[in-house]
Amino acid sequence: MTLKKYRKLNFQCSISMFFSSLEHSALDIRHSAVLIFFCLTSVIWGATNYVSFSGSHTPPFTNWITAATNIQSAIDVASNGDTVLVTNGTYSAGGVADYGNTFGYGVFSYGISQISIHQPITVRSVNGPVFTVIEGQGPLGSNAVRCAYVTNGATLTGFTLTNGFTQTVGANDFPGIACLADRIVSNCYAANNSDRFSGGGVLCEPSAVVSNCFIIDNRSGFFGGGVHQGVLEDSSLIGNQSIYGGGASLVIAENCVVYSNTAHSGGGAYNSDVRDSIISGNIATNGGGIDRFAAGLVENCIISDNTAVNAGGGIKSGLAESCTITKNSAPTGGGTYNTTVNNSIVYYNSSNQWSYGLYQNSCTIPEPSGANDGGNNITNPPQFMNWSAGDYRLNSTSLCIDTGSNQTWMVNALDIEGAPRIIGVDMGAHEYTLEVNDTPPQANAYQQLQTHTFYVTNDQDWIQFFGTSNHTYKV
Repeated sequence: MTLKKYRKLNFQCSISMFFSSLEHSALDIRHSAVLIFFCLTSVIWGATNYVSFSGSHTPPFTNWITAATNIQSAIDVASNGDTVLVTNGTYSAGGVADYGNTFGYGVFSYGISQISIHQPITVRSVNGPVFTVIEGQGPLGSNAVRCAYVTNGATLTGFTLTNGFTQTVGANDFPGIACLADRIVSNCYAANNSDRFSGGGVLCEPSAVVSNCFIIDNRSGFFGGGVHQGVLEDSSLIGNQSIYGGGASLVIAENCVVYSNTAHSGGGAYNSDVRDSIISGNIATNGGGIDRFAAGLVENCIISDNTAVNAGGGIKSGLAESCTITKNSAPTGGGTYNTTVNNSIVYYNSSNQWSYGLYQNSCTIPEPSGANDGGNNITNPPQFMNWSAGDYRLNSTSLCIDTGSNQTWMVNALDIEGAPRIIGVDMGAHEYTLEVNDTPPQANAYQQLQTHTFYVTNDQDWIQFFGTSNHTYKV
């Protein structure tokens, strides 16, 4: 198994556990590489400043004995390339006022942040987000405190960020985490944060990167209940709410799980490009899973069990390519509405499979005709391995096998399970291969979603995430 294929399977089961010793070996290798990276960074690029409630708070905080007792103090004495290393605890004291250039609109006050990182350093926890919490202060308004502000080349990794709120006037309405320009937030949980306007959990500049994060139960007044803008990788958006994009708006998302989010438009995502992801259980007035509104791309995704009150249970508008769209519902366009569909399976949706749009090299009923027919469509049932259990791989007799249209992006590409796309591509998100289809998958993403059980790491502890939702997270 290639490392790329392992990474693909690990995404599918950032909500599942792996039992193969080979995969555990790959995980060990990856963890070792990360450890080596941090060691090299510390030696070559800069010093380490320590944070611990048991430290003596003696600047410049160069060991655990003299460690700072709050994160901001260690950030303030750090130089470019340094690491601020934070041990276990809930960090909720203090706060700093932020000012900066807001998306090119001029310099504004951003209100108060629990921590503010304005230099190219890494702030990371010792033991991860379960044990290390940055807590803001609510409610929305003049006394609000967000969790973190990250800019100027900084990286924040390994924290739970919760109870972050924003002010409600001017440019002060930045969310629980603010990532501007090309900044990185990784391996974090953003839970129960709230923003007046956009990015309830995370607000980013378009080039910012959010990776390996769980973004849970956040709220925004307008755009992106979970995330607004930026690049979202290998992350899960669960139980977030907004008007446009319950899970996310204006993002580029890859290898993500978008589950149980709600919005007026785009329950899972709004006006976002989404690849190699599972979009399931989301609800909206239009575009239960995804509302593209304008032209955009949904590629190599499973879109299932989403609901729209009006139109587009699975997807509304945009381009869906090599997707499996099933079990969605809406009065009009249960699967897709006004969507260009290519190399995809749109089947077993209600009350109808599709309305309007252009369909080519796809499996759906009724057969598109006239302006809706791009050619080479089939109406035969796709023959999923176990549709009722959410196993949407193809049986060997499926007419969806080898009847898609090869695209340039498929060279060296993988399907949703990590199998290679091959010449004579299949319709849908799964490519039929003997390796994948003769052996049941190691974990079924849909079944895990149904039980609301999410596996965050390989540790064995169970927590109920802050007691604010019905989801149980295995961390």
